[in-house]
Amino acid sequence: MNQQVTKVHSQLMTYLIASNTTPITGSANIFMKTSVRLIIFMAVILTTSNIHAAPLENDFIRKPGQYSLDAKGSTLTIIEQPARSWSLKVTWQSGDAKDTTAPHDCLRAEGWFVFVEKPGRLWIYDGREGGILVIHSEKQSSVSAFSSAVMSSCPQKVWDVLPQSVRGKYRKAEPDGAANGSQPIRSETNSTSSAAGSRR
Repeated sequence: MNQQVTKVHSQLMTYLIASNTTPITGSANIFMKTSVRLIIFMAVILTTSNIHAAPLENDFIRKPGQYSLDAKGSTLTIIEQPARSWSLKVTWQSGDAKDTTAPHDCLRAEGWFVFVEKPGRLWIYDGREGGILVIHSEKQSSVSAFSSAVMSSCPQKVWDVLPQSVRGKYRKAEPDGAANGSQPIRSETNSTSSAAGSRR
């Protein structure tokens, strides 16, 4: 996007310099003015557009806009609503078929984020005390609220940025059992049986 804006800006400056230093009249003058207006329009569109063309994967989204999820045309759209609220809609495209989900009130406060683990697996933190996992496959789509079972597969990148108050709810589900200090339990069955046999 920055390269496009730089290119348009360079072209604009070239035209402006030419229009100020080169005497042109008649149809050539009309063409020059039209071209300058067109380039200015392109620059405004490129600099104000919220469309993010490059597909996202294993990355965070923290701002409203339309984001590409894959090369098939699947998109994630976040729109800021009045009173500091946000709406979210995901559209998965596969050929001529579309599957859309728009979870209600899933972005509730400043600090929300969406983590695109992959196009069909989105982690959404609501900015307060919870979130959802959105999963899509060719057969079906599902939306699951954060729970110990859901968080057992939470990517480390997501876990690390969640508030402590949220992580505290799911300590047993923290990756590798780091939070609750769990350790592998060694079986004592064989040693107990041997000791019992030696006392006979």
